[in-house]
Amino acid sequence: MNIAILGELAEPSLVVRVVLGVGPGGVPAEFDAYGEDSSARVRAERLDEALTVLSALWSGSPVHHRRQHYRVNGVTRAPPGAAATGTSLDRR
Repeated sequence: MNIAILGELAEPSLVVRVVLGVGPGGVPAEFDAYGEDSSARVRAERLDEALTVLSALWSGSPVHHRRQHYRVNGVTRAPPGAAATGTSLDRR
């Protein structure tokens, strides 16, 4: 199911919670095929930066981000009807 339509399908009084599981990827050949650095260090850096960008985008405020792996200039995105209640990162 497309996560973006969960809110549309839910009853107005129903709270929909989604858990997003992410990881740095584990198949170096996939990164190599696209000319990307497949080292664990770079994959972890890219993941950390991506989570920073996603968190900022979900805030609903304009995002200005210019770092090593990603560049975002004034983009505003938030899932319709989404309410940010906080974030947690479980770093295992």
